[in-house]
Amino acid sequence: MSAPAVVVLDTREAGDKAAFLAACARDLGFPDYFGHNWDALADCLSDFVTRRTPVLVVWTGASALSPADRRTAMQIMTEQFTDGADVLVVDAPEGPAPPDFAADHVHLPAPPGATAAAMRFWADVVGLHPIVGACDPDDTCLAGDAVVVHLSEQCTATTPAIATRDIEALVGRLTVAGAPVDLRREPGMPPRIRTTDPFGNPLEFIGYPPLEAQ
Repeated sequence: MSAPAVVVLDTREAGDKAAFLAACARDLGFPDYFGHNWDALADCLSDFVTRRTPVLVVWTGASALSPADRRTAMQIMTEQFTDGADVLVVDAPEGPAPPDFAADHVHLPAPPGATAAAMRFWADVVGLHPIVGACDPDDTCLAGDAVVVHLSEQCTATTPAIATRDIEALVGRLTVAGAPVDLRREPGMPPRIRTTDPFGNPLEFIGYPPLEAQ
């Protein structure tokens, strides 16, 4: 099992059902034969989940829809997003959409030889599933539907990793604020920033990868 992919569904400019369905087709990569109705949305979401699991869809723009359309869309998503797929709504229906951020994973320090103890707690007690290939061979990685935990002997402090849609803008804001910026770009990987908050807490920000690259 691999780490969940993050896919952004942006419907902030979609004020009605037709525009919302068009945004779903665009951002979720629906096929050309998508019928642009609620039944077709359910069918294509089912296919999307089958193809992309594990996946987290970050939906911003729910507040742009009418209450009735929003309820219908959420009902369909709730029915289709199961078994390794989830949707995170990042704007309140009553207010404006906040910046596009979502939890990606968290790094936790672990002592040498801690794999067995980590598995007993995170897998047997908490209920996460071990995953292979999502982190360094010496690390222990576990995941739920929309969360990944990395335990590493190389990690010296708990480090949250936060996915952000506009990482270039964040680089600029961090630089202006005088925060340290370690921007890393690796082939086949989304860009990453390592920095600290004003109190020295380590932080990592990860750019959302393009849909076609995931």
